[in-house]
Amino acid sequence: MTKECVFCVIAQKRGKDIRIIYEDEEIIAFLYPTAALGHICVVPKEHVAIFMRNKEEVTRKMFEVAHKLAQTINAPLKLNSSNIIINTGVDQIFSHFSIHILPRKAGDELGLTWEPKQISEDQLNTLEEKLTGAAAPTEEEKKEAREISEDYYRKYLRRIP
Repeated sequence: MTKECVFCVIAQKRGKDIRIIYEDEEIIAFLYPTAALGHICVVPKEHVAIFMRNKEEVTRKMFEVAHKLAQTINAPLKLNSSNIIINTGVDQIFSHFSIHILPRKAGDELGLTWEPKQISEDQLNTLEEKLTGAAAPTEEEKKEAREISEDYYRKYLRRIP
């Protein structure tokens, strides 16, 4: 028997003591009392294990909500810092893409550290070559943006004779 995804249970509101602070048709955000006071988790309602497989518009909305919640949580806790952690793929406790907001203060002993590695100049150069321009819009995306823009001008802006 496979274990049911905890985040799917929460998204379906079948869990106990769920403290939902944001919800719409596609995502849900809730207080997640495991790492720090004010820990918030934002997840897609649809079960998606890997970030790159999530719908782009849902991912965008998740980050917008996480941004607003990270700004909002600091005031009541009298904090001015947070870590944003994205869980996807490797080493997830639950196989469900999630964004975690962890409010922080100096000396909180949360323990989020890692050992930096020294990457060789050759490795960096090779990676740079492969990634340069990868995030630029495709020709199809540029064409679509132009069409939307042209349609807007035709529809909403009057020409002066």
